[in-house]
Amino acid sequence: MHKTIIGLAAAGLFLSGCASSHKGPPKGTDGPRGGKARSALGPIAALSGGGLLIASFNRNDDYAIDKMEFDQGVSRAFIVADQDKNARLSMIELNHWRASALGSVDARPGTFFFDTTFDQQVSREEFIAAWGKIHQTSDRDNNGQIQFAELVNIVERPSAPQQRGSGRKGGEERRGPPPGGGR
Repeated sequence: MHKTIIGLAAAGLFLSGCASSHKGPPKGTDGPRGGKARSALGPIAALSGGGLLIASFNRNDDYAIDKMEFDQGVSRAFIVADQDKNARLSMIELNHWRASALGSVDARPGTFFFDTTFDQQVSREEFIAAWGKIHQTSDRDNNGQIQFAELVNIVERPSAPQQRGSGRKGGEERRGPPPGGGR
């Protein structure tokens, strides 16, 4: 556990150093689109789908979720989501739960990830099976535990969009009437 905490701290310091080392154009100069340049264009740390919820399953504060903690957390999540206590989630219940537990009805995993029978209902079995798939993909080192570090994805920012086929050099203004005769 101690090594994990030190490793996470070192990774965080490394990433913050990488993110702050890229300064971009000098302050006050124009950026690639003619606006003011952003100062930090380093990598982005993003949580995997349901990452915050999975992290909340950790009960012994070891920054890892073992299979028992995961299964108990999924069971608690289903109980919370099943507002009418009929052992099935309607689409309204599922979306309400997704908004509360995952932060948005648009958050991943999506509705059809849970409703595999497409009957507009999610049984307890479907819910548990969906989270079982998430456990498998989240446990990247296949050791049976999901480390907090496995819930974080580091992605590079996309490069600036390229100007398309205008035929003009960057920054040149169009002269003459607008396309289509100007009427």
